[in-house]
Amino acid sequence: MQGFPEPPGAVEKIKIAPPVIYPQANLYDPAGGFYKDEKPEVKIETMGSDVTIRYTLDGSEPDMNSMAYNGPFTLTSSRVVRAKSFGGENRESSSAVAYFRITESNAYNGIRYNYYEDKSWEFLPTFITQKIINAGTTFQFRIDDIPKRKEQFAIRFTSYLQIDSVGTYKFYALSDDGSKIYINGNLLVNNDGGHGPLERSGSLQLGYLIFYQD
Repeated sequence: MQGFPEPPGAVEKIKIAPPVIYPQANLYDPAGGFYKDEKPEVKIETMGSDVTIRYTLDGSEPDMNSMAYNGPFTLTSSRVVRAKSFGGENRESSSAVAYFRITESNAYNGIRYNYYEDKSWEFLPTFITQKIINAGTTFQFRIDDIPKRKEQFAIRFTSYLQIDSVGTYKFYALSDDGSKIYINGNLLVNNDGGHGPLERSGSLQLGYLIFYQD
């Protein structure tokens, strides 16, 4: 079977090792991290020689015209850092990505949570019928930072999410056993039931300020 000839002057890219962005990923936590009342330092290392690291701060794919990495730098707001290694015109790595979430512990930030317990749940309960065991405020949609027992518990998160531009946004729920995501009271992601670590997602057109609950 005959294919199409390569265009004149086409140069095949030679893949090289991607850079590493610190702090590195850890289990379910992606590279980067969450910082409350802190300004994180971003450090990037290359695994090869005679290469230049180029990076972006908006999650877009770096190219030869992106900023060159010359040493650690500090972030003052939440950013998606994406970096690639380049060695001349025909040596290029895949991209590395890190998510830096930065917030201040003031009265306008935070996620409210309610904690529940039961003996025989197989699916998420109807929370309005359940007794709240504990309640408080956290800063991430995750259970690690909340006091809880080993099993047969549920946590409901409720918060506002600021949307700065109108567009289609994708939400992910990664959980070991059941989880759901509601936007403005409407079910967007159903990851309920008994299962091991499983991720599901859903997309929605959004703009300005929305109500978000899990």
